[in-house]
Amino acid sequence: MLAIILKQTCNLSSASKALPIKCLPQSFYRRMQRFFAGQYFDYRQISQLIFNMFSFDQVQLTLDRTNWKWGKRNINILMLAIVYRGIAIPILWTLLNKRGNSDTKERIALIQRFIAIFGKDRIVNVFADREFIGKNHKISDLFRHLKVGQIECRKRRILVGRVKLYISALQLENGELLLVVSPQFNANAIQDYALRWEIETLFSCLKGRGFNLENTRLTDPRRVKKLIAVLAISFCWCYLTERVVHARGVGAHGYFQAYTGNEKWTKAKFLTDTNNRTPIFVRISTVQGGRGSADVVRDARGVAQVVWDEALKINGKDPDFHRRDLWDAIERGNYPEWELGAQIFSEEDAKQWDFDVLDATKLIPEELVPVTPLGKFVLNKNTDDFFAETEQVAFSPANIVSGIDFSNDPLLQGRLFSYTDTHLHRLGTVNFNQIPINKPVCPFHTNRRGGYANHEVYKGKANYEPNSVDENWPRESPNDSGAFKTHPEEVQGSKLRVRPESFADHFSQATMHYHSLEKYEQQHIKDAYSFELSKVKSEDIRRRVVYAVLANIDLDLAEYVAKELGIKTPPKQQDSLHQPVIASSKRLSTSSFPASDIKQRKIALLVHDGVNASSIDDIKIWAEAEKAIVETLAPNAAPVKSSDGNEIPVDGRQNGEPSVTYDAVIVIDGNNLEVFKADGVSKHYVLETYKHLKPIVFLGDKCALIDEFQLTKDAALFSTQNFKEIQDQFKQAIQNHRLWDREKVLDLVFFGDLDSDRFSDHPCHRLILFEVLILDFAY
Repeated sequence: MLAIILKQTCNLSSASKALPIKCLPQSFYRRMQRFFAGQYFDYRQISQLIFNMFSFDQVQLTLDRTNWKWGKRNINILMLAIVYRGIAIPILWTLLNKRGNSDTKERIALIQRFIAIFGKDRIVNVFADREFIGKNHKISDLFRHLKVGQIECRKRRILVGRVKLYISALQLENGELLLVVSPQFNANAIQDYALRWEIETLFSCLKGRGFNLENTRLTDPRRVKKLIAVLAISFCWCYLTERVVHARGVGAHGYFQAYTGNEKWTKAKFLTDTNNRTPIFVRISTVQGGRGSADVVRDARGVAQVVWDEALKINGKDPDFHRRDLWDAIERGNYPEWELGAQIFSEEDAKQWDFDVLDATKLIPEELVPVTPLGKFVLNKNTDDFFAETEQVAFSPANIVSGIDFSNDPLLQGRLFSYTDTHLHRLGTVNFNQIPINKPVCPFHTNRRGGYANHEVYKGKANYEPNSVDENWPRESPNDSGAFKTHPEEVQGSKLRVRPESFADHFSQATMHYHSLEKYEQQHIKDAYSFELSKVKSEDIRRRVVYAVLANIDLDLAEYVAKELGIKTPPKQQDSLHQPVIASSKRLSTSSFPASDIKQRKIALLVHDGVNASSIDDIKIWAEAEKAIVETLAPNAAPVKSSDGNEIPVDGRQNGEPSVTYDAVIVIDGNNLEVFKADGVSKHYVLETYKHLKPIVFLGDKCALIDEFQLTKDAALFSTQNFKEIQDQFKQAIQNHRLWDREKVLDLVFFGDLDSDRFSDHPCHRLILFEVLILDFAY
C-alpha cells in the first residue's frame, strides 16, 4: 500500500522500486504478485474499516461505474460510495463480467450488501446517473414551459413505467432538461442531485489524477477486486492524514533580506548578511477549518477586518477569496511584503514585569519594549504544484541555525517534539526532509540511513561517529568552525512538574487589550460575544461566561452582553489580583497600522450603456499609477456602449462579482441615469457597499443618486463632475479601509420604519426589506 502511494501508480513493476527493502526489485515485484494472487480478502471487514475510519452515521450514497480496456480485456467496475466533504469514499464495489451498463439486479445487489452490513436506517439518499433508472421514459413534454435556469418540482407523483415517482426538472442552457426522479418529494432534489458528481471526483483520484488505476497490468477480476480494496484503504488513509489544524492553507515562495545593524544581537547569517536574499516558503492558513473550509471565517486573523455580514457573503460567493487574492497579487507583480521584527530585552528586564514572558498567552506591550525591525520578507512566486509544495511542506520550530537557540517556554518545548512527530504520521516517513520542498538548500550529512522514501545514496562504510574506517567521516563540525553551538545557560533550583503561579493571571492582559481598542472595535467585541453566546442553549453556561469571564475583563462589556442575552446584570467585581502593567497599548488597535498605499486594492466601476468612456480612462490611468486594481462591471458580460457609440469591454457581471469582494465602488457618469435607477442589481450594489462602510464615488449625473437613496454624506462618500478633483481624498478613504463612523447612521438608512412615509415611495423599498430579512434570518 505504501509503495503504491509513494509511486502514485498501480503498476506493480513501478511500485516494487519504491521501498528501500534489501532485496532486488524483481523479488519484491514477485512478492506483490503473489499477494494479489493468493491473499484472502474479507471485503465485509474492509468496508467496515473504511466506514469506521470516518465515523459515519447517516450517509448519502452515490452509485456509478467506471471502465477501461487493457488489451482485449474490458475492466468494468460498479461502485457504491459515500458522499463526504466534496469527495466520495469507496465503500462497496463489484466487477461486471461484461461491457456497458449494469442491470437492475446488479445494482440492487450492491445496495443490499450495504444494508446487510450497515442497516437501511443509515441511508438518507441514494444518487445515481440516468443509466440506472432503467428504460427510457419520455416526460419532457411536462416541462416545456420552463425557461433557462428555472427549476420545477412536481408535487404530485407521476407514473414512470410501473412506478409512481416525484419528478424535478431544471432547464439547461443547451436546451436539454435535467430530470431528477425520487420516491419521496424533495423540494431541493436538483440541488441535492449535484452530490452525485462527487463519485466522479473519486474516479479521477483513483485513475489519472491519483493512483493511475488504468496503468495496472492486472486483468483477472479477482485480483482487480483486491487491488480496488487496497486503493480504497490507501485513498482513505491519504485523505485523512491532513493537518488537524491549519489544514486550510495556501503557500508561496519568496525571500528574506536582513536590515543592517543586527550583528549586535545575533551571528545568524541570514539576519546579518544584508546582501543575501534567503529563499523562503510561506504557508498562510486558517486554524480550525479543514481543507474544504472557507477562507473568511472567524478564526486567527490578521489586521484587515470584514464585518460579519460581509464575511458570510464572501464565504458563500467565493470561499477561496483570500488565496485567490494572494495568487493574483503575485501574478500581477504586486508582491506582498512584511517586516520581521523582534522585541529584545534582558532577563533583568523580564524579572521586573508582573507577567511571565514564558507564558505563551501573554504579550509584551510595545510601550515597554519596542519592536526592533530585523528585515523584510517578500512573496514573489506562486507554487507550481499545490500538493508537492503547500501540502507536503513540513515546518518546525526545531529548525534553527547558529546564532538562535530555544527559550524555556513550555509551549515551545512541547512543539519542538510534536511537529516532528506529526510529520512522521502525516508524511509517512522519517525522511520527510528529503521531499524537495523541505530539502535544505545547502548540502549536509547525517548518519541516518534507511527508512521509507529514502532518496539519498550515501557513500562510505560507516554511519557512525567516531569511526576508523572512513577517516572518521562524516563527523560533527567543531564549534570553532562556525557550526551550531548551544547557548550555555546557568540554571538552579528544584525541577518540579507544576504550573508556575505567574501563569495564573488570566485577565490582566485581556483587560489591557480591551481598553486599548477604539470605541468601534470594542463595540464589535460586544456584538460578537452577544451573537455567539445567544447560540448557547444553556443559560447556566451563558451566565457563567458573563459573570466569571467578561466581568473580570470589563464590567461595561459584561453589562452590555448580559442585557443582550436577557440575564441579570453581573455584580461588580473586586479589583483583580493581577493588574495590567500598563492600562492600554495603542499598538493593539488596528487603527495604529494605517496603510501607506492602495496597492492591490480592488475598485469596481459600475457601468451601463451610455457610459462616459473618458471617465473610465481617467480612473484606470490613476489606478495603474497607484498599483490598484480597477474592474468594469456591467449588468451582463457583453460590452457596453459608450455615450459616443463605441463598445467598451467589461471585466464581469455585477451579479457575478459582488461588492463584498471589492474595496470601493465608483458609479460612472453618462446619459443613463434612468437606466441605473431601474436596475435593482446596481442599486443593491451601491447600498451594500455603503452598508459595509466602504468608499463610494458618484460621478456626473449619478450624483443625484445620493438624494435618491437618502444616503448621509461622510468622509468616504464622494460626488463630483470630475474624478481628478477627489482622487486624493478617495485614495485616503481606501487607505483607511473602512469609515467606521458610518456605523452610527446605518440603522437610520437601512433599518428605519419601512411602513413610514419616508420609505413608502423609496425606489429601493423592496431591496432594503430584503436586506433586513436576510439580517434577521442570519441572527
